[in-house]
Amino acid sequence: MTDVNVFGQIRGAVRQFLTGGGQAQQPVLSEGLEQLVNQVLPERAEIVKLGKSYGAAIPTGSAFTFVNAWPTTRAELVLLNGETSGGPSYVIERAWLSAITAGATGPVALLGQIIPSSAPTQGATGPATADNTAVLRHQLSGKTNNTISSNAKLVMANVQFAVANQWFLLGQTPGLVAAAGGSVLAQGVEADVKGRIIIPPQAALCLAGIASIGAGTGIIGLEWHELYLNLG
Repeated sequence: MTDVNVFGQIRGAVRQFLTGGGQAQQPVLSEGLEQLVNQVLPERAEIVKLGKSYGAAIPTGSAFTFVNAWPTTRAELVLLNGETSGGPSYVIERAWLSAITAGATGPVALLGQIIPSSAPTQGATGPATADNTAVLRHQLSGKTNNTISSNAKLVMANVQFAVANQWFLLGQTPGLVAAAGGSVLAQGVEADVKGRIIIPPQAALCLAGIASIGAGTGIIGLEWHELYLNLG
């Protein structure tokens, strides 16, 4: 165990002032000895400005047809971490689903499944599935035009990685019911994962969508940050 001493000024007890350039500055503590931090940028701006935050989505021309059954091995969108061992992990920020054509007349749901790096279908040297360049992708910082500097691999309509009975719910719409003869169009699901799912090198995240009625089409997307992490 390592002992760490924190020395700081108590707010209100000592007047706070800024010293000249290159001078030491003490942190400010509350009366309860909590360090006070002023967050200037919005909560995700600090990590996005590093330039390794990305998004991807199924193009509308490759939309999938909703099914009203729990999926087995088919994933509509897969994010593969193509890094070698010791490379950055992919911290999932959010995932989403949107119905884009009429047909579904009830709620829709977004499902996920984590495929660990030890999965036998991936092999000892990492994901074997080729990257599908048709998948739309972008950099969240807007630094580049529809290109990303990443070893991520994205595939659609894949049956290689997911297994039956390992799916979990990421989010769903309320029980919407369309008017007689109509349908609920463009309803969507947004799952704010906010880092609760981490995909280490050679692992994958599978995404799928289901609906109460197997009709209409939809697309799926997600966002992630690439960081070097000690996962323990």
